Amino acid sequence: MSNDPIDDFMDPRIRRLSIRPCRGHTDTMYPDKGGTYGPARRLCANCEAQLACLAYAIRHHEHDGMWGGHTPLERLRLTALLRLAIRPPAEKPSRRGADQVKRQSALPPA
Repeated sequence: MSNDPIDDFMDPRIRRLSIRPCRGHTDTMYPDKGGTYGPARRLCANCEAQLACLAYAIRHHEHDGMWGGHTPLERLRLTALLRLAIRPPAEKPSRRGADQVKRQSALPPA
């Protein structure tokens, strides 16, 4: 395990080659309130670790800063979509009982 938590989410082949442009740019990746994420988005745009970084942020519930090219709000929306995508489908109610009632009521009285 390395000192950089993002490395644990990266393919080892990419980890060896990775040069992350965000390193040393904390002010850019975590803009002040009212600041813009534009410069941070540009740093992330061609980063080899973008997917691993995003996976780390989602898994560890990072609520601040630009991670994997996504703002906190974008990550929140993405997480909600992922939850919907992996949720098991709801069971449909059985129509068997309703069909039997209809058939029984259609029979003439005995």
